[in-house]
Amino acid sequence: MGQSVGWRVTFAGVAALGVVGLLGIARLVPEMPRPEEVRLRHEVAAFKNVQVLLAMAMTVLGFGGVFAAIAYIAPMMTHVAGFVGGNLVGGKYADRGLMSMRYVGCPGRRPRTAGAGVGTAEQRAAVHR
Repeated sequence: MGQSVGWRVTFAGVAALGVVGLLGIARLVPEMPRPEEVRLRHEVAAFKNVQVLLAMAMTVLGFGGVFAAIAYIAPMMTHVAGFVGGNLVGGKYADRGLMSMRYVGCPGRRPRTAGAGVGTAEQRAAVHR
């Protein structure tokens, strides 16, 4: 959506969905009395639990990985290294037979991947001169 209509329209759409969600919560979630024994110290004590810290770390690393793939790695691989066409063709054939595609696609991908690093370095050097 952001590539077709611009980031401002996408941002406004996400903000509008947030407002609709906020209004829905305010309207549909019943009011509940607040328990008196809730203290901040009890809430922060959850961070002493290793399972809670691991779950938080997995969440942060997972979202960070998705963000890196979308914001950095995917544009570099499509615009600089030219992986778009091969990925579309490879995906089509992988749907037909995944195991056979491993043996056909992997040997052809290795030299291309090695060449992508060289091409990326050359293009970067050309841009910075």
